[in-house]
Amino acid sequence: MGVRIERAHSRVAQTLYRAMLPELTDGLPEVGTGANMLGVRPGVDLRSGLAGPGRGGLSVTVDLPQKMNVAVRPKAFGGLHGETIMYELHCAILVDYPSLRLGPVHPRKSHAEIEAAADCEIHVFQASLATTRPRWTRSPLPTLCLGS
Repeated sequence: MGVRIERAHSRVAQTLYRAMLPELTDGLPEVGTGANMLGVRPGVDLRSGLAGPGRGGLSVTVDLPQKMNVAVRPKAFGGLHGETIMYELHCAILVDYPSLRLGPVHPRKSHAEIEAAADCEIHVFQASLATTRPRWTRSPLPTLCLGS
């Protein structure tokens, strides 16, 4: 059983995208509290001293990496950021992490947050996010369609 979103005529599994800095040793996302890392920024990404449903979380773009804000999107995906890599995580994987959940998806922006499934201390939430690190994969580079 995975996380699904309702579409007009079908149920489609979601893929989550996030632009992050790669760890130099293994190429997986770097864990930390920076804006381009696998983790949250206390006081910025979280709306209180605790993590939990509706309190904020790790920002992700849902379904289409092209919907990501151009300022944080990697250059390889038509964005402005030259140091980050586009990573993806399939929503169905979140069932393997009961301490995490996908928050509501903003339909116009295709934005959501991976949140703590229950109220917890921020360091517990950070540790839960870090356990997803090996499951994030580099997104394939988009193919360019040249007009005729």
